[in-house]
Amino acid sequence: MGVPTAYEPMKLKYLCLALALAPFGCEKPQAPIEKPQAPIKEVVAATRPPDIPTLEEQVQCEKYARAFYKEVDYNNADYSSHYNTGMKKCFVAIHSSQWNSGMLWTTNQLYDAVERRIYGSYMWHNDAVKKYWEVEPVECYVKTSGEKKFCKSDYEFEQLASEYMDVSF
Repeated sequence: MGVPTAYEPMKLKYLCLALALAPFGCEKPQAPIEKPQAPIKEVVAATRPPDIPTLEEQVQCEKYARAFYKEVDYNNADYSSHYNTGMKKCFVAIHSSQWNSGMLWTTNQLYDAVERRIYGSYMWHNDAVKKYWEVEPVECYVKTSGEKKFCKSDYEFEQLASEYMDVSF
């Protein structure tokens, strides 16, 4: 037995590591994972809650919403779409903020993107004297079950509109 070299401690570390991991490498291989019997689309459809739209419904709704948004041509606006599975309708929410005659105007509008019908509207502008929370909207309503429900704030508008859309303005 000779004098230990600089490699001896390293060999010892690798030997200890190999002995420590040995039990994990000695198991017999597992059986391959089997393919599911049903196609993945059917599995996803069967496990998806009924109130969540399919990817196809969401994509189609987005196309209708984008087309409607381009038609109405709002300035400084953005939009979001939502397919309501219970109603089987595609909704588009359009939000705009702009300065006009020294006042800041904010509008939120809710439409059926396919039938082009308005379901709700919120319009507000600032006041030179009052604080913004003291100023009621110029217009605020959402049609629910055929009747117009009026509101007095953007929060109330969002609450009423949530019957159709699951996103806030």
